Amino acid sequence: MASVVDKTIYVGYGIGCYYSSVCKDVKEKIELSYLCDKKWDKDKVVSYDNIPIISQKELPKIENVKVIIFPSDGVIKSSIANELSELGIEYIFVDELLGRRSITGEIIKKEGKGGIWKDASNNVIFFDN
Repeated sequence: MASVVDKTIYVGYGIGCYYSSVCKDVKEKIELSYLCDKKWDKDKVVSYDNIPIISQKELPKIENVKVIIFPSDGVIKSSIANELSELGIEYIFVDELLGRRSITGEIIKKEGKGGIWKDASNNVIFFDN
């Protein structure tokens, strides 16, 4: 039986410092076909990190597109997610793709036992109420 080939076109959106720190991990999971960032719309940049650049207005024209949102700042992430939702474009945050999540004090207290919270990567946080 032939294997199913993933025909999804992945686009990295919001390229900055966080992209630089996680791009190696991302490239181990998926292949980015394009990168997109509003800062490049005026500069007419054609590629970055050896990946072609496209503008946001080109995204709806791509079949089977899924955008990977890179910024780590919550406000910027939400802004990009809202823009993509309005365009009807599927997206995922890079930390979700990599199996990472943001942890709050509330989550630590809820999931921690006896003042100790530990994740799958053996990161440990000691806490008290």
